[in-house]
Amino acid sequence: MAAIGLIPWPLHQGLVYLAGVFAVLVPFVFDLIDGVTLPLFVATGVVYLAVGVLSRGPAGVAQVLPAPVHAGLVYLLGFFLVIAPFAFGFSDDEQALLIAVLLGLGTLVVSLLTKFPDQEGLRPADEAAPGAETAGPDRTGDDPASDPKGATPSSDPETGSGAGDTPPSAGGRPSDEHPPEAER
Repeated sequence: MAAIGLIPWPLHQGLVYLAGVFAVLVPFVFDLIDGVTLPLFVATGVVYLAVGVLSRGPAGVAQVLPAPVHAGLVYLLGFFLVIAPFAFGFSDDEQALLIAVLLGLGTLVVSLLTKFPDQEGLRPADEAAPGAETAGPDRTGDDPASDPKGATPSSDPETGSGAGDTPPSAGGRPSDEHPPEAER
């Protein structure tokens, strides 16, 4: 999604909001109210703001759009702004042309420099892959049910002891130190 990850994801999200507000205000601040520039800049600004609000991340409100979708939409907005003056016939207005092209190029550059959270398919560290089992601090990886010596799982879930306990020297758990007859 990004060529270089220099800009952190939260900063990128803030810049998307800033670009949206700027695009909405451009026609009024720069007196571009006549013609197609007013609806074009306002609509583009609204789309920027919608992408920011709907995106997942610290600055997102609805947390709906994943980072790759966000990135794709922002790239499209950047390309759209670069070609809009020529496609919609306001390339003769130097001020509108300059603002649209610079905002579009700025959007593309910022997106290329952003380190997106899902870059290269990596997940956040606290999120395990679906169906993956992780060993916790209590788990040693020794599962009595899969013990080749034929041990069976414990019969008492509260104490962890039961008929199938093995002594610690045979690979049992520390709670299995007493044979079953000693507990009765």
